[in-house]
Amino acid sequence: MMAIGGASVALAGALIVGLAVGAEVDLISFFSGRHFDQASYGQAYGMIHAAFFVGGAIEPKG
Repeated sequence: MMAIGGASVALAGALIVGLAVGAEVDLISFFSGRHFDQASYGQAYGMIHAAFFVGGAIEPKG
């Protein structure tokens, strides 16, 4: 992004990506809370969240 429009474009891109990732994590808890009952919510949320972070750690980088 630095080659396209400079530091201002890179800053805007970083801000947009940060907001998108933050919203995605919030939506995981919202939708798992609506899908699973209260007794199994903690385990289901933990498994979904763990899969999210493991997937982010092993994704191909380019």
